[in-house]
Amino acid sequence: MELDARLLLTLGGMLASVISAFVIVKTKLSATIDQLADVEQRLRALDGRIDALDVAVNSSAKSISIFRDMFNPKERDMASRELERHKIEIAHLREDISELRK
Repeated sequence: MELDARLLLTLGGMLASVISAFVIVKTKLSATIDQLADVEQRLRALDGRIDALDVAVNSSAKSISIFRDMFNPKERDMASRELERHKIEIAHLREDISELRK
């Protein structure tokens, strides 16, 4: 097989084409990696914000649950009756004590 100018020119053109394609792919890959790093950073920031919001929502839900239980009419009625019983019993105990002191 003889190497003539035409074959060398074709091989040189193919080599230049492969090298330029390699450089283009390397450049595009580098840009894609930079974009991916930026997207990952933004995703981590969003994840942190979501975690903070989740904690706030859970805290609010717990507070609402506590308030709902505190202001439940049935529970308040029961607590009020119990408090009234305590007051009456204290009044009776005071009367008993004052009778015992006499």
